[in-house]
Amino acid sequence: MNEREETATVVELLLREPEIVAWLEDYRPLPETAEDDDEPPHAA
Repeated sequence: MNEREETATVVELLLREPEIVAWLEDYRPLPETAEDDDEPPHAA
């Protein structure tokens, strides 16, 4: 291990693994595509 690896956090070490990054990308939220979500609901 070099000095940089000794000070790396667990998350930094995990993000160096391509399998972990690919797994995390599967759980990203999808962008919302609804067009009318910008306006609040109107009172009746």
